Amino acid sequence: MGLTGSPDRSTAQARRPSAHGDGRYLLALDGWLADSDGLRADLGPDAETMPESGLIAAALARWGDAALDRMHGQFAIAWWDMAERRLLLACDRTGGRTLFFHRTPGRRLSFAGTVGMLQSDPAVPRVVDPLAVARAGLGISHAGGRTCFVGIDQLPAGHKLVATPDSMAVERYWRLDPHRRVRFRRDEEYVEAARDLLDRVVADHLRGAGPVVAMLSGGLDSSAVAATAARLAAPETVRTLTMRPDPQARRPVPGQSAFQDEWDLARATAALHPNIRAEATPARLDSVEDLLRTHMPLTGRPPVHLLAGAWFEALWNRARAMGAHSMLGGRAGNATLTATAIATRVRPATLADLPGALADGLARFRRSPGRRAAEGALRGLAPPWAGPWLRRMTGRPPAWQAITGLSPDAADGIDADGIWHDAVAGDAGVPFRLRWRLACIEQTWLGSSLYSPLRLRRGVEYRDPLGDVRMAEFCLALPHDQFTRGRQDRFLARRVLADRLPAEVLTETRRGRQLPEWHDWMTRLRPWMAGELDRLDRSSLGRELVDVPRLRASLDNWPTDADAAEPRYHEMMDALGGGVALGVFLRWAEGGND
Repeated sequence: MGLTGSPDRSTAQARRPSAHGDGRYLLALDGWLADSDGLRADLGPDAETMPESGLIAAALARWGDAALDRMHGQFAIAWWDMAERRLLLACDRTGGRTLFFHRTPGRRLSFAGTVGMLQSDPAVPRVVDPLAVARAGLGISHAGGRTCFVGIDQLPAGHKLVATPDSMAVERYWRLDPHRRVRFRRDEEYVEAARDLLDRVVADHLRGAGPVVAMLSGGLDSSAVAATAARLAAPETVRTLTMRPDPQARRPVPGQSAFQDEWDLARATAALHPNIRAEATPARLDSVEDLLRTHMPLTGRPPVHLLAGAWFEALWNRARAMGAHSMLGGRAGNATLTATAIATRVRPATLADLPGALADGLARFRRSPGRRAAEGALRGLAPPWAGPWLRRMTGRPPAWQAITGLSPDAADGIDADGIWHDAVAGDAGVPFRLRWRLACIEQTWLGSSLYSPLRLRRGVEYRDPLGDVRMAEFCLALPHDQFTRGRQDRFLARRVLADRLPAEVLTETRRGRQLPEWHDWMTRLRPWMAGELDRLDRSSLGRELVDVPRLRASLDNWPTDADAAEPRYHEMMDALGGGVALGVFLRWAEGGND
């Protein structure tokens, strides 16, 4: 029994299966614990000198599966109880580690940290699952726990698998409580509590990380993490990396709501902290197909985005060259510390949701009074079925078609309309004004889980303190007016971070844009994409899943320049780019290079 390895060489010994409880238990661990001191305190004096594997074993022996709720960090574990002949597989709650598994008809269970390693077992088949591929083509939030191969499943974040000689079951062992509340008497108390928690979770994510390297953008999320890490690590150096657009690429004229180069704001943050050594990393377009093909054996899925991995590749390469084993970031911030209280992408599904929807619309209008805000507030009152109904009445295609290259038959096969409706309606058991934020944090954890195996190729893992369970629980329990008050949006974050970020970052209301040079890069790749569509058309499964004629029409009607391409972003990047990426996956999965 064993798990695939972590890029952190310091944990190699801990990953080997270890015996516990006088030989009754066997533990295999990949990952690390945050707040191991808290677990030691819960276990008592005997745990003071235990390594992390010993802590996990002691916790499981004492509390059973309930111990999983007490563990923070990024980990995947296999726990074998010889006396009970019971196997527990579990992944952490934030998607930092994952496991893939397959069970043969003879009840033999195989598991590994990557799909490729699992498929190296001759008993594990390599058969493409068309329905799973179609769901993956609709986006990560709809992928579930299935890979794109028949019989190979993934254990999502916060889930466990229990196997005995007679049964096997997968279940979710933990979820956020949307009804929990945290209330203080004064605004200042919310700020103080959030600062204390931010310091604590960042400190926990610094443990055993080797050289401290952090992403640093011009926004609040990664800046919050990098600045906090610098304060905690001082006087030791914190290296930061900022992505900049490809200097050789043409970009569109920047809009009023976004900025394309984050370097100036990143340098302003670095200037406040003498121990930050900031460095810019320009994006560079290398072989997209080679990059995609190195990812697929790890995840067993096509990428959601054709170019995102290529755009960030230089960042990971530079972090690895610095000797980093991990890189800090703030991907989950938009759903936790730096969130807005204004919901997006959810609609009132019942009459009981209307008060929350009205309150949300009023907050939207107060934030930015005007016609567009009023129209947005009114749209937010429409039930989930209203949008699809209006599209049918006006002869327009369904909304999901704009973001996918799936064929109509493939979309019907997975009930794309129903999937889209459920996503817009959200979880009816969650208070309306929290639905979007809860869905956002869970989708962030899902995305982390789906792509966490990529650390094995990069040699560097991603750590996100803003996605820590403790941060998510705290922020989800706060009053709405701590996040949006009048015209002040991201109200909590701007107050919490006032002691560590410069004024120009705190007051910036535009969003930093990743991959602004997308049209230039897609233009360079246009001949390759044409060849990929030809190959898709020669594949019966490719024609079944991908709307090749529609994508060819997009390729033939090419925008003249970056500005002309902007209104067609979803058509070009999501539908065309996603369809091409799906085609590359199918060729790899079916074992072909043609």
